[in-house]
Amino acid sequence: MSIVKLKKATVLASNNQVEQVVEALQKFGRLHIIEKPNEAQDNTENRNSDNYGRMIDYVNFLEKSERKIKQEKRYQSYDLNEVISKIGALKANIHAEKNHYDHVMHEIKQLEPWGDFELLGLEADIRRTFWFYDLPLASLKKIHRLSLPYQVVNQNNTRIYVVVISEQKPVEDCLPEKSLDLPSESLSVLYEKRHNLLLTLDELNVERIHCTKYLDALRSAAYKEENIRQRDNTIRNITSYGEFFSLEAWVPEVNVKDLTALSKKAQFALTLETPKEQDDPPTLLKPNSMFESGSLLAKIYQLPSYYSSDPSIHLYLSFSLFFALILSDVGYASISLLALLVFWKKMSNQKTLKVLRPLLLAMALAASVWGVLVNSFFGYSLIDTNRVAPVVDINNYDLMMFLAVGIGVVHIVIANIVHMRVLTFSDNRWLAKIGWILVSVGAYFSWVFSAHDSAFRMFASMIAMGLIGIFLFSHDSLVEKNVNEKFWLTIKSGFLALCNITKLFGDVLSYMRLFALGLASASLAITFNDLSQSAFDYGGVGLIGGCLIWLIGHSINFILGIMSGVVHGLRLNFIEFYNWSNPGEGYAFVPFMMKEV
Repeated sequence: MSIVKLKKATVLASNNQVEQVVEALQKFGRLHIIEKPNEAQDNTENRNSDNYGRMIDYVNFLEKSERKIKQEKRYQSYDLNEVISKIGALKANIHAEKNHYDHVMHEIKQLEPWGDFELLGLEADIRRTFWFYDLPLASLKKIHRLSLPYQVVNQNNTRIYVVVISEQKPVEDCLPEKSLDLPSESLSVLYEKRHNLLLTLDELNVERIHCTKYLDALRSAAYKEENIRQRDNTIRNITSYGEFFSLEAWVPEVNVKDLTALSKKAQFALTLETPKEQDDPPTLLKPNSMFESGSLLAKIYQLPSYYSSDPSIHLYLSFSLFFALILSDVGYASISLLALLVFWKKMSNQKTLKVLRPLLLAMALAASVWGVLVNSFFGYSLIDTNRVAPVVDINNYDLMMFLAVGIGVVHIVIANIVHMRVLTFSDNRWLAKIGWILVSVGAYFSWVFSAHDSAFRMFASMIAMGLIGIFLFSHDSLVEKNVNEKFWLTIKSGFLALCNITKLFGDVLSYMRLFALGLASASLAITFNDLSQSAFDYGGVGLIGGCLIWLIGHSINFILGIMSGVVHGLRLNFIEFYNWSNPGEGYAFVPFMMKEV
């Protein structure tokens, strides 16, 4: 993947061609309109936007129906405005009935422990003599010391339900200050209400299914509203010059030839420019069937700026690696892989899930390979470690620390290289990036070879050269200054840059979480195996207990491993890596295009 190169296009035409040219550009569908600064929306645009949002909301409401029926194609046989009003009222009714149902269910839950009863006579006066309390079971002995008439109407393993009779609010040590305010209706009445509400909801859902025949018509109307809104918004960004107008937009370089052909066909003038330094073009990531899910990851946190590098491939690969290191078990990885294969076809029905499939597959495969290397299958050894040593011994703390920190160093070195690619050779800051690379690599190998004097001195010299480069070249050399100002700017920027040594140290050590979480996952798996084996040794009921311990324990560990792998895998990319690659913050390329069903 890469960030698509753009050209700045300026469209020129006479004022009587506005509608014609704008419609042609919308059908072209590959321009990002440059908006005028501080262009306020008028009421028409707000109204169109509201209509579009409302109709899309209705489309989503109908899409959630239990089933759909064939679409109505006889557009002359109904009034779409009446249909829209009908769907809006239906949606509101279902929402209100569901809220009513939830309220009734809440009252039933409150009243069920007390049983089905009804207070007769002067209800308002009588109810003031009955006080209802929901108390812990441990309060049962204290309740017997009550001086007032009372009755324990129900109890379970943890709670007791007590009714106290008193004209005034009871003041007793064993009773809480506040009593329960129970629903005024009996359980029988509430059960009847629940039954009627379920019937009403069923009827409304049948009506919703019937309305799904208008889905295509509703989508078409919604897109029509959005097309009008976009067209009106584009016209507002036109600049008039007497009898002529101009419109600025960004166009991908690959579409320049087609736009030029359109200009001749639609009879408007066209000029094309390369983005200047003061321009702020949008970011358009070029999709790739294999690494497209990497661009989805990039958009989760922030879209890179137009002038930076596309992090999609890097995010795809590093996230898969970090997830594998944290999961550290081929058994758990196999479950992930099996679940993915089972739902593979179903995931193609949703665009986002379809894009994510290759990434999920890479994560599962990487975790499987790493699980084999660390010799762990649900906490059991795949091979006899007494005869053959595993490729990677996860219990060798020194080895795993060197590995985790080494991965951190490589990751941050790549981040600095990515940032270097954005900087020009006339900007001295790329030399400071080389300095950070030298410091990172030198410090790591100084630690690894600390027992070898000659190697240690060589890598210590590398650190010294890196620090000198950071100090001398961290200022922006493109800023025009006189000799004296440049000298003090170099000194100031150099000292400030050297303060980031602690940041580098902290960021590299942050990768220790790969080792810590992987070890925790493996240790928990072994612990649950030992506990279940202890239960198996008792035989009989112990066999059932052992199976439950094994299933529940590994289920918990599997869920924790998945969560940790995702959260910390993303964190190491979006925090530590982005700190050093400095991708900037861009905004998305939004094509001015015609929406159609």
